[in-house]
Amino acid sequence: MRTLALVLTGLITVLCLPVDAQVMDPNDPVITYDPNNPPPTPPNNGQVHDWVRTRRVSWDADSYKAYYYNGMVFRVKFPENYDASGNTKYPLIVMLHGRGERGTIYDNEFSLRHGGKQHRDAVNSGKFDGFVLYPQNIEGIWGGNYRSLVNSLIVNHFDDVHVDMNRIGVHGLSAGGTGAWYMLNEYPRTFAVSAPMSASPQLYDDVDKFKHIRIWLSQGGRDTRPTPSRTQRLVDALWAVGGNLKYTIYQNLGHGVWNTHYAESDFFPFFMRANKANPAILEGEPIQLQNENNKEIYDFFKRVEFCPGETVYTVLGLTAGFQNYEWRKDGVVIPGANSNELTVTEFGTYEARFMRNGEWSYWSPVPVVVALQEATETPPIEVTGLSSIVLPAPDGNNSVQLEVPTGYIEYAWREVGTTTILSTTRTLDATPGQYEVTVTEQFGCSSSFSDPFVVIDAGGANAPELPQDFTGFALSNTSIQLFWSQNPTPVFNETGFEIYRKASSENGFTLVTITAAPIILIPIFRLIPITPI
Repeated sequence: MRTLALVLTGLITVLCLPVDAQVMDPNDPVITYDPNNPPPTPPNNGQVHDWVRTRRVSWDADSYKAYYYNGMVFRVKFPENYDASGNTKYPLIVMLHGRGERGTIYDNEFSLRHGGKQHRDAVNSGKFDGFVLYPQNIEGIWGGNYRSLVNSLIVNHFDDVHVDMNRIGVHGLSAGGTGAWYMLNEYPRTFAVSAPMSASPQLYDDVDKFKHIRIWLSQGGRDTRPTPSRTQRLVDALWAVGGNLKYTIYQNLGHGVWNTHYAESDFFPFFMRANKANPAILEGEPIQLQNENNKEIYDFFKRVEFCPGETVYTVLGLTAGFQNYEWRKDGVVIPGANSNELTVTEFGTYEARFMRNGEWSYWSPVPVVVALQEATETPPIEVTGLSSIVLPAPDGNNSVQLEVPTGYIEYAWREVGTTTILSTTRTLDATPGQYEVTVTEQFGCSSSFSDPFVVIDAGGANAPELPQDFTGFALSNTSIQLFWSQNPTPVFNETGFEIYRKASSENGFTLVTITAAPIILIPIFRLIPITPI
């Protein structure tokens, strides 16, 4: 009886695989391959057919439906709350596996080993509200035939399940990352975004083809295939033509950066934001966003804001090769602007659309706003550490270091009423006088000069009166309480009190604290017992 049941199960499995199925469906069953009763191989007729899988992962992969297309097997995960009516269009992520995940047409689950669970969880949680496509190859590399099959599958069948054809992304790891690069190179009109991992093929001369596509490349600092220097060459080539590339280097990792990249909080939102109809901004330069915790992040700073009096100039672009293009400025179509790129010389809001297969796309969901940039707000000048601004001071200082915060690319200090620049760093060693500073942010406008900061001449005029009735008593053997009184009607009132101490008559004074103006008593702690001050 048990033998008969197994045979019947195998027959039922075969019968559950209609050879003429053409439409992918979230309710399709996931059938496990039975090597004793293999299903007939579907015809390579350009149609999608239900297929089998062999269990290869420890987690539940049943939400990835199994299919066959022209000799290539693949898995598809539908959006969590899929609307089959067509009223909602969804983005699509295409994931290309590495060499180690190759498998026969009956496996169809090796491909999910890396990233499959993360993509599943992102879809289930709503973090990525779209489709996930995991094709699988036999050879382990994504050669031209497989790349052609993947592109054909996307453009011919995913519109049927309501994928937004302007929101398709491709990424991959290792050999799959190389495949992703070549997909961008050969089919740039298909993809809006990509995230290759541990891969940098020698496409230096082809970067113009895919420079309009938003890319996030990740690389291990200890990787030897490819090395960081090889990857940097491709990165530099893309940035040189205005490529919209973000680049992350995980300095303490080798080849396997993908789990770390998947864990980035912006990984799935990065794919969600991308749209083929959003213009790329091709004017700018690369900047470093982070260099800490063994991670370096670089991105292409896009130039769309200009300082007062500065010439407005930037270039916007969509992928080349579509049938037609239109551009609008402030909602009005620009006559004669029918190229894939637009040179902008005026402030305004710019959007575009393109024609694919005789139909116009929608206008840019996220237009580019070219606008006037506000001047940098100058931070106030402060004293570095605890130092007196009344010079010379009892501790022997004849100058004081002034500072403004880090993070600016230019600084210019001068004495009020002069034009001579005293320092171009964030600090200035100042003697008595009045000082001001201006700063500039990276790609920002120069600020106006700060409010003057006064360093006081101790021997100058208008000195406040000395405090009276100065006294103190011990709080403990290492602390005292100091008291003094003020003139209730001073001609020149003080702005605060400086408290100094010395360990012996031979030692110099050390500044302990600076009080606010109204304070007339203060405790002094951490003294040395039986030591005069």
